Amino acid sequence: MKKRGIVTGILFVVMLAFVFQAQIGGFFSTVREKAFAAANGSAETAVEETAALPDYEDSEKKAKTKTETDGEAPPTPEQTESTAADVTYKEVSLYFVDENNDELAAETRSVINQVGLAKTTVQELLTGPSTESLSSYIPAGTTVQSINIADDGLCTVDFSKEIQNTAMSSTEEKYVIESIVNTLSQFDSVNAVQIRVDGNIVDSIAGHWNVSKPLTAQ
Repeated sequence: MKKRGIVTGILFVVMLAFVFQAQIGGFFSTVREKAFAAANGSAETAVEETAALPDYEDSEKKAKTKTETDGEAPPTPEQTESTAADVTYKEVSLYFVDENNDELAAETRSVINQVGLAKTTVQELLTGPSTESLSSYIPAGTTVQSINIADDGLCTVDFSKEIQNTAMSSTEEKYVIESIVNTLSQFDSVNAVQIRVDGNIVDSIAGHWNVSKPLTAQ
């Protein structure tokens, strides 16, 4: 009887050991699985974070591209063609000296038809003739500073001081005056021309002819 109790106790202990071992094994297995899963998760996160970071070279390229394209976008071919189609030209007469016939002669030139056409025309006059037989006595370096056409038809043209820097004969000064006045008088809105130099009304350009009052085309 006593031996049977001992055997029963031993079997009970053995069963407890198996149960304890199974629980311990399951515990460690669970721990191992969680640790493995955590390690894999960290690795995947690291891969995702690494993949999300742009290459330094790519970031430089993107930054450079952005800098180069900042501002107004270049016009498309359609826009360029449209702008070119909107530009119109007008033929104007520029009066120069015909040396062969000793008189003024008109040279026709095409200029952009825009606001400030009178000033553009005088600027073309100051560039000189393109015809070999024509000459200009307007001193080199002269610029037109402003032109104003009043409602009564008085055109006030203001030249830089260079227009007075060259000595001229009476005839040459007369041609300079007539070149300016006749060129501006071709516009219907102009009835008379008042010449100014550096913002001021002057008595004369070269000392021979009075230009202090408005002049009309001859």
